Amino acid sequence: ITMCLISSAEENISQKQVKGFIIWESNRTGQWELYRANLDGSDFRQLTELAKIYPLPYTEYLRTRVSPDGKMILFGYGKQNAPVEVWVMPSRGGEPKKLTTGNPLNWSTDGKIIYFVRDSKIWQYELDTGKESIFYDKRVPVDGRNGSTVCDINPNLKSAVFRSEKMNEYFVFDKGETVKTTGGCEPSFTYDGKYMYWVQGPKDFRIWDIEKNTEHQLLGTPDYENWNYTYFPRISRDGRWLVYGASPNQHDHNTSDYEIFIQELKDFQPVGKPIRITNNPKTDRWGDIFVYYDETPPTMPLNVKAEHDGQGVKLSWEPAQDPESDILCYNIYKSTKSGNYQLIVKVEGTNYSDHTTDARTKYQYVVTAVNSAELESPKSKTVTITTRDTKPNSPTNLRVTVRNNQAYIKWEQNPELDIKGYNIYRSNDPDGKYKKVNTKIVTEPNYVDSSVEVEKTYYYYVTAVDKSGQESRRSNVFAKKIMERTKEGLLALYLFDEGKGNIITDDSGVEPPIHLRITDPTKIFWAKDENAIEITGNSMIVSEGNIEKIISNIKGRKELSIEVWLSPSSLNQTGPARIVSMSVDPVQRNFTLGQINDDIAFRLRTTKTDQNGLPELDTQKHILKQSPIHLVATYDGNIKRLYVNGDLYSESQQITGDFSNWNNYPLVIGNELTGDRPWLGKLYLVGIYNRQLNPEEILKNYKAGL
Repeated sequence: ITMCLISSAEENISQKQVKGFIIWESNRTGQWELYRANLDGSDFRQLTELAKIYPLPYTEYLRTRVSPDGKMILFGYGKQNAPVEVWVMPSRGGEPKKLTTGNPLNWSTDGKIIYFVRDSKIWQYELDTGKESIFYDKRVPVDGRNGSTVCDINPNLKSAVFRSEKMNEYFVFDKGETVKTTGGCEPSFTYDGKYMYWVQGPKDFRIWDIEKNTEHQLLGTPDYENWNYTYFPRISRDGRWLVYGASPNQHDHNTSDYEIFIQELKDFQPVGKPIRITNNPKTDRWGDIFVYYDETPPTMPLNVKAEHDGQGVKLSWEPAQDPESDILCYNIYKSTKSGNYQLIVKVEGTNYSDHTTDARTKYQYVVTAVNSAELESPKSKTVTITTRDTKPNSPTNLRVTVRNNQAYIKWEQNPELDIKGYNIYRSNDPDGKYKKVNTKIVTEPNYVDSSVEVEKTYYYYVTAVDKSGQESRRSNVFAKKIMERTKEGLLALYLFDEGKGNIITDDSGVEPPIHLRITDPTKIFWAKDENAIEITGNSMIVSEGNIEKIISNIKGRKELSIEVWLSPSSLNQTGPARIVSMSVDPVQRNFTLGQINDDIAFRLRTTKTDQNGLPELDTQKHILKQSPIHLVATYDGNIKRLYVNGDLYSESQQITGDFSNWNNYPLVIGNELTGDRPWLGKLYLVGIYNRQLNPEEILKNYKAGL
């Protein structure tokens, strides 16, 4: 992608092809997140979902800095009311990584070291080894000054600039003293270390030539309508571009309508008019800019091959070459008519299997390469292949749940284009004869079997049928016992049968629903061929709102039940590790059901306990194994009880009290909201009731099974 910028007034217009991107922070989602766009405004997207890491809103600056090669970004992040942490991530998006604790400053010129401040000293972090050490062993002079902070380190590593109470101070390491002060705020160095620039006032950026000891205005009142309150300046590595934020005469850096602009520079003077990048009423601030000058696209992929893969097509090719930039991805185009190609997918590797095909159909494919400057290669030579007419692939990920004494059956939709529909088969014996239960072909990947009897176990599988009448082999077999569960008093129910996506639906049937959101899909997965979700890393599942439904139906009452089917991945989890909780941090909760090694802990806040719900009730009988287990925690207004697989295992002394002191804390699964009490394992069911389930009801739910 290229960008044509007008670099002068209407007369003497010159066009320059410039490539690059801008990264900045914005609170448009309610949480400060990082965003990215190309210089021409294309490929505008949110880069991060930091709320998945620490859900409580982070109120400090992220102040991102792009690495010298443009591949990584550095930013500060952390928990609310806790020390700032040093984070990095790929500039095109990906998994953010915490490096250490400290206030990040900048990259070394070769991009191998990150400099940051901790305890008023400047530290360095070596990316290759993970080693951190003190770079400047004296305390930089910010101690005891209100609002003082180190803002940047000179790329020549000879000086730093910090913001003290009412001024910017240029501090030289060898001299151990400040040699220049200026007014204003937000000081930084140019990437060659020869200049320092800052915000002198809301309509005045200044720049200082360090060697010549001269300064001049970098940007005055911008020539862009009324967007003239300017802050957050960053100059590009080549000194030819300025990115900044501007608002319509508003100052507050957290709430004002700042937008991101770029301005071409020549000799650190503006050339032409600024160009607006963002357009959102929320706050966009602290951008950084990276510019490409690579105008040569990659070579086209060679030796593209197409082979049969069942009814689909498997493509492979040799890697493209680009001496100036990395290969970002490959674009695969498909056509059934000569020249009428459609982009079907972008892949990072050098092979791809396309199963979105029809039988006995002639397809043409071409492949292109895209480099990190987002330049696309010429198309490869065309490969042509006619697909076979084979049996469809077996449907995958069959799951069955029971609702209202009916079997709800789901599976993944087949990718083939000639699928006519599906057949569902059932048996009373896993090794017996299976009979088709649908009277006509089922066109959607779900089915409700109402011809079932309570307390009987059924075994199901599904097949796919194509337009030629060919039927696939059977899917996995799923066994399900038809048994109605206790519903009276149910407020929220999660069966984890969605199989995909980031939302877990509330199946209680009680309005309004309290749906849950998976905060990090890279650490929470849908279990294959099971109604379950598996948490494999430090993440959490959090309620999406409507928590008042639980509070309004619980507050003032004296009864509660929490039901869970689970399987822990380890018996060494402590904290207790939070299985399911209504809480805001490790010491403030309504309730928590957690794991301590191979036992269960139950904390419940009433008007007679502390805000942490202590004392807690523990099983203390080594009841957990790394296999599915049914747990129910109850409270009847006097005594807490814990049931395991239908049997009473532990009960408390009399504690009394009601829930009139409960707060609108979110429902959190798999962690504390602060992210520091992770639980790992599988969850099959979570239910919350506004009454005490009696032993007969608990046993009934246990016998209903997973």
